Amino acid sequence: TNNTLHDAGLCLAKQMFTSWKREDTNNEKPYL
Repeated sequence: TNNTLHDAGLCLAKQMFTSWKREDTNNEKPYL
């Protein structure tokens, strides 16, 4: 159960990081 919780945490962290990175990329578009 601990391993499953760890995997879920990693997945959530990756999802949050991806979302944050996407927002950061969208915010840095002064050229377009």
